[in-house]
Amino acid sequence: MRDYAPTCPACRVYGNAAKQGEAACHACRVELMEENEEVANVYQATRGQVRTLGEQVIDIDHVALWQYIDRMKINDPIKIFRQVNNVFHHFLSKDREKNAS
Repeated sequence: MRDYAPTCPACRVYGNAAKQGEAACHACRVELMEENEEVANVYQATRGQVRTLGEQVIDIDHVALWQYIDRMKINDPIKIFRQVNNVFHHFLSKDREKNAS
C-alpha cells in the first residue's frame, strides 16, 4: 500500500523508505472524514475519464461518472455527482493555475 505522495518534498527525500511501506512524513497524508469517503472513492475511480478540447482537459466525462455511480449503487447519486464534479473542477483549476505560472 502506498501512503506517500511522490510530489511531497519530504517523501521524495525519503523515497526508499516510503516505497518499503514506511511513510516518510505525514505532512502530505490526508485523513478523510467518513462522510467524504464515498465521494473520494468515486473521484479516484473516474478522474482519468475526461473530456478534452484539443489537448486541453475541460471536464470529467459525465457518462463515465454516471456509469460508475450507477454500478456502485450509490444512495444519493445526484449529490455524489455534484460533489465529484466540484472536486474535479477544483483540482482542474489548481492545475491550470500551476501551469500558467
